[in-house]
Amino acid sequence: MRKSILMEAKQPKYIPSKEKLGYRAELEQLIFEISTNIVNLPTKKTDKGINQALRKMGEFTGAD
Repeated sequence: MRKSILMEAKQPKYIPSKEKLGYRAELEQLIFEISTNIVNLPTKKTDKGINQALRKMGEFTGAD
């Protein structure tokens, strides 16, 4: 009985598909790029940078 409990605990309950992993990797890369861009912007260009970030996220997710 002990052995079966340990076996169950070691098995992952959720294994994401390759498509989901690819989507997540692309999303993480986009977030990294956006974050880096915003952090390095001069204060006067912050609004424009945020608008560009929102546009990029909207394009990525397919939002209007």
